[in-house]
Amino acid sequence: MVGVERNPILPLTELFSKITSYNITLDIQTNHEVGQMDNIWLFSNQGILDTKGNQVDNVPFQGPVLASAVKNDQIAVVVDWHQVWLYQDERWEQIAKTDWKIQCLCWMGNGELLVGTNEARVAAIKNNQLNFLAGFDQVPERKLWTTPWGGAPDIRSFATATDGTLYANIHVGWIAQSKDNGESWNNLKDGLEMDVHQVVVNPKDPSIVIAATASGFYYSRNTGQTFSCTSQDLPHHYQRACAVFPSGKVFLTSTSRGPSGGSANLYRSSDNCQNWQQVKGLPDQIVRNINTFQIVVTGRESALVIIEDNQLYETTDLGVNWRKVETQFPHLYGAVVVQSLN
Repeated sequence: MVGVERNPILPLTELFSKITSYNITLDIQTNHEVGQMDNIWLFSNQGILDTKGNQVDNVPFQGPVLASAVKNDQIAVVVDWHQVWLYQDERWEQIAKTDWKIQCLCWMGNGELLVGTNEARVAAIKNNQLNFLAGFDQVPERKLWTTPWGGAPDIRSFATATDGTLYANIHVGWIAQSKDNGESWNNLKDGLEMDVHQVVVNPKDPSIVIAATASGFYYSRNTGQTFSCTSQDLPHHYQRACAVFPSGKVFLTSTSRGPSGGSANLYRSSDNCQNWQQVKGLPDQIVRNINTFQIVVTGRESALVIIEDNQLYETTDLGVNWRKVETQFPHLYGAVVVQSLN
């Protein structure tokens, strides 16, 4: 863990006032028409791009941008696995640099920014340092956490409920929950597959928690106290990503044959995840997994999905129909919506 001095703050030439993202706890106010995506930033292995594949102006880094967390007019991003940068008041500032490998970010209700790292640890950023949470290190089930290849586990995703409850997806080790801003954590595992790839909370009902896992889609109606698998009828059960639209009524999830991909696809449900329909408009053959953070809700009825890691599709009808964004992209990890004043 290494602290850093603050870098000079750099102004952006384009003015943005409000940032929203795939984080479904936000009040997303945009609803895109087909082709109207000027207010979307894409996270790639070449930095932050617009939907035409061009680098966004005056961003002071060009390394891989892997994940983000949004709070009101602030956006924090993970750059090159070891840096965290903050965009606020039209300026970028590096707020942390570390030897730990950072996988994901999350804002807490008290305004602190959490990072999830390798070795399944969670830390708050304070004074450019990672301050690891003792309560997370003390989860009793930690000794059971593992990976399929025998290495150390990590934190793959976070979710924040509208009531402030935090969820951390351990890969591999179920989901951990905190109701006191990270002071203490409880490992949620009743009925849940251990190998979780993404956790998401319903934006309209904080009692509903969903998870994309190695054996299917898991759904909880009681803040994760118990889960049930609701994807038994799908042709393949391996899942890496899931999402829910702002209404809280329509869900999306990805599937494939397994960790190496094959026959990947995207499904939607509008009946509390009891029945799933394959979406329309994606290629018949998708090889690579639709990965964690690659399903991006962008508005009330709009979303993006990244397939084959370098193709972008959009929907404006709650995920029923999808069309390709005809741009050549490098490797894409995710996206964020930036609502302009103009």
